[in-house]
Amino acid sequence: MHIPDGARPMTRRLLASFLEYAVKGMVTWEEVRRFMNASYEDDVMARAVAEFRDLIPYQSWVSGRGTVANQLFPTEAAERAYAIAKELREAP
Repeated sequence: MHIPDGARPMTRRLLASFLEYAVKGMVTWEEVRRFMNASYEDDVMARAVAEFRDLIPYQSWVSGRGTVANQLFPTEAAERAYAIAKELREAP
């Protein structure tokens, strides 16, 4: 994965935090772009990202904040996203 100058390398804990922030609509367009285009060598992270991407259609990211403008993140998807974040933090 290419890491832009000054960016922290993605870890499981950082990815978990990103997922939680994305559910809340608290990520920047640049963070969304990096997330949507990144590939992960870590199998746990790769599975988590693939599942999270499948939870929300790509058009939901058009606002650059992970949510469709004026719409809440779907409840079931949010609950699963939080569970994915927990799994990332607890993975050995």
